Amino acid sequence: MGRTRVHPDSQTYHLMARGNNRRRIFDDDIDRTRFLELLTSMMSSRGWSGYAYCLMDNHVHLLVATQNVDVADGMRDLLGQHASRYNRRHGRTGHLFSERYRRVGIDNDAHLLTTLRYIALNPVRAGLVECPEDWPWSSYTRVLEGAPETECVPALAVLPFFHPLGPRARELFRRFVGTDQTGPARRPSVSTLVQVLGCRRAVPAAARTGWTHAEIARFLGVGRPAITKRLLRVDTGGTRITRDLNASPAASVRNPE
Repeated sequence: MGRTRVHPDSQTYHLMARGNNRRRIFDDDIDRTRFLELLTSMMSSRGWSGYAYCLMDNHVHLLVATQNVDVADGMRDLLGQHASRYNRRHGRTGHLFSERYRRVGIDNDAHLLTTLRYIALNPVRAGLVECPEDWPWSSYTRVLEGAPETECVPALAVLPFFHPLGPRARELFRRFVGTDQTGPARRPSVSTLVQVLGCRRAVPAAARTGWTHAEIARFLGVGRPAITKRLLRVDTGGTRITRDLNASPAASVRNPE
């Protein structure tokens, strides 16, 4: 699985920063608004592109791309300025953030999309909301609302991964994250992953989101060894999966969910 939509000249990262001793880094919406203002300014000045953000009570997730080797400097400035503003506003001293921020490189589309989903579902996993679109401090919510841009994540950076047309892309994005209008979050079905990513890229994405090799194989109508081979990057496995999926009408309706 090589790079596709992730720009080959950029590096894409999932960035995470947590409060010292897991303390809150945002006390109210003013703190969150000011952090997003800092983030927008920093990204603009450094030429970073945004895919997602989610501001929790005691930590933050960012998904960004940059052509420059300046992630460490950018995060130092962002977190340092936020800590200074927070301390002044709340009359406190000392470290706001814990150890150095975490950084995970994004290698390809499947990894990027599953990270988008992970970030969107953070408030659900924390028990703050039942559905991710109910959390107001997430780019996922703003993209689904139909806003042309969030504070620092253009909808057009995310939606083309799913479909050329905005309304259909938003529907697929919602289905990929695993929600509907009334139900709680759940993992995306294999059929949704195939529809969004295409068959070959859906296989590792399905494994990432918790489907077993046997479940993926049952949906695709192939033997489990073919899935294992694909995940080991053996070409014959991926070729067989694609051929069998295209040849089997039943494969489009089988779903382990």
